Amino acid sequence: MAKKVERFQTASEVILNNKITRLAVDKFNLSKELKECRYQNSLISSQLDIYEEVKSTYQDPKPFRRLHYKKAHEEQGTVVSLLSDVHGEERITRAQTNGFNKLTPDITSVRLQRYFNNFIKMTRLTRKGIKLDQCVIGLLGDMIHGFIHEEYQRTNYLTPIEATLWMTELLAQGFKLLLEDGQFKKVTVICKVGNHSRTTRKVYSDTEGKMSYEWAIYHNLAKMFPEFNWVIDESYFTYHKIYNKTIRWHHGHAFRYMGGVGGIYIPLMRFIFKCNRQRKADMDAIGHWHTRDTLFSGGAIMNGSVCGATPYSIRLGFPAEPPQQQFQVVDAARGFTINAPIVLE
Repeated sequence: MAKKVERFQTASEVILNNKITRLAVDKFNLSKELKECRYQNSLISSQLDIYEEVKSTYQDPKPFRRLHYKKAHEEQGTVVSLLSDVHGEERITRAQTNGFNKLTPDITSVRLQRYFNNFIKMTRLTRKGIKLDQCVIGLLGDMIHGFIHEEYQRTNYLTPIEATLWMTELLAQGFKLLLEDGQFKKVTVICKVGNHSRTTRKVYSDTEGKMSYEWAIYHNLAKMFPEFNWVIDESYFTYHKIYNKTIRWHHGHAFRYMGGVGGIYIPLMRFIFKCNRQRKADMDAIGHWHTRDTLFSGGAIMNGSVCGATPYSIRLGFPAEPPQQQFQVVDAARGFTINAPIVLE
């Protein structure tokens, strides 16, 4: 058998083979780069297409110009205000409230005067943009402090009968100012009694209104100002429609706080939900809680107080809210719009 003889490559062959190997590697790398370039080129092409499309539709923004709004007489609205929780004859000292508040009959008189004056002033300012020929004022109760607790018989400045006569005169002065300077074609007054003005030890459900000193205040005022439209219901609720919005008026003492983490708002929303199953309303207007707040999403407008912080509110840790009331505009086309506090000091 013949032996296989191994052949050794020459130097020139080794060099040639090395060159072939390098060329194969370069070809592979170039093919990868070419593939990547084609991918990048496709991305750039798509971006260029988007740019050309946007460029064809884009226009330089035009300079802003002054819009011509409708004149005030072309926009129609109604002013709504809440007046409640005066507690006019209650004795409040700065020593009792850590310096936050003081209340005497003279201070009550000044704050009520500021309420009517500031209400008229805010209405005049709002009239620059909207016609406001009508107003609705909600007298939502607790105009007097009363004798519902034994301690009030020793601390109040006036007895309930004295306070009733005095409060009637104060409110009459305010409505006289509204009649002379308010420039309203129609004034509607919604009257609701509070829990402090009752003549009974407990709150009555069937004759609550007629067992209240405020019932006498409202009826006497209605006789003194026949020019106004007075709404004095025996029911706990009063439903009044302004344009296409129905407001449910009540003092607000029919539900309890219950001490929850969410404060008054959770019991309030639960109460509104129940009431809407009886009769749907777009907004609940309430007092009693001495907290001015407006919950458009929840459908509630809550009033502050005229009396301000009290020893009771300080002891329970409630915020020392300053004396203030509600000012609300109901636009005929847009519904509830402007909302602001009527500051009393």
